[in-house]
Formats: sequence, C-alpha cells, structure tokens
Amino acid sequence: MRTLSMLAIACFGLAAILTGCDQTEVSTEDLAHVVERDGVPFVVQSIPGTVIDRLAAHQVILVGETHLIREHRELMAELVRTLHAWGFRQLLLEWPHMLDWLLRDFAEDRQLEPNWAPPTWLYGDLLTAIRDFNRLRRPDERVVVRGIDVNLNDYGGAQEFVNSLRALSQHLVAL
Repeated sequence: MRTLSMLAIACFGLAAILTGCDQTEVSTEDLAHVVERDGVPFVVQSIPGTVIDRLAAHQVILVGETHLIREHRELMAELVRTLHAWGFRQLLLEWPHMLDWLLRDFAEDRQLEPNWAPPTWLYGDLLTAIRDFNRLRRPDERVVVRGIDVNLNDYGGAQEFVNSLRALSQHLVAL
C-alpha cells in the first residue's frame, strides 16, 4: 500500500506544465487522436476496471475539472471511493489555501464549524460524499481533502507553483 498517494483536480495547463509540455493548448487533431487511442466510454456508476487499473498504477492522478457539472463531481466521488482500495488517501481541490482547514474539517467531520457546508455547485456534493465515506473509516484510513490555490497570478506565478509541486513530489514513494 502506498504511503502517500493523491488524486488531484487540475486544469490541462497544469498537467502540461507537470509533464514538461510547453504548450497549454492542444489541437483538435491531437486531442481526437488521444481520445481515440486511450478513451474508454462509460457511465459514472460503473467505472470500468481497465480505467481503474490504469489510474491505480500511478501515485498522482490529475483530473481536469469541469465547473458546475454535477456528473463531474459524481465521477470524482466514485473515483475517490474506488481508488481508496488502492491506497489513495488525498484529494487536492482547486480551492483557496485560506480555506484548506475548512475543507479538511468538513471532509473529516471534525465539526469545528458545524454550520458550514460547501455549496453543492462548488464541490459540496463531492465533499459530502467523501465525508460520508470517511465516517465509516478509522482516522488513518480516511481521505484527506486539501485546498490548493492554482491562481497563477499570485505568489510568484506558474513557476513558483511548479516548484512547490516538484518539492511535494520528493515525498512520494518511488515506484
């Protein structure tokens, strides 16, 4: 079982930065080729084992986010629950750093702010699903939710964010 694994929601631009790709836009032809080659169509309620096997082989998974789409949040909740068995214990959400403690408090049901709940359209249903999932687990088995601010206009821009992710990667277990 991995000691540190993460499931992160991020944008394509971030994925391009992390993989060393210099472009942040993908041509329609390139995207069509990748979808044709690697795409696996499915409905959220039944993620195919082949998809889970592909994802579980990695310590960090970046998933593009789709704001305001309920099905995306349902997919993320199902991925978190399914990949938990493979050792995934952290979910990083694009959320202001200053609210990191509030997200973690909610997901771990600590009740520091019992009247606060994230809006449904802003990961609220995803976080509620994780909180409910965590309630059935010991503290060391719970999924930790962290807020990461991917606003590249602040805090030194994109390079500073990439540097912090590279530093974080040093703490991942080598495969």
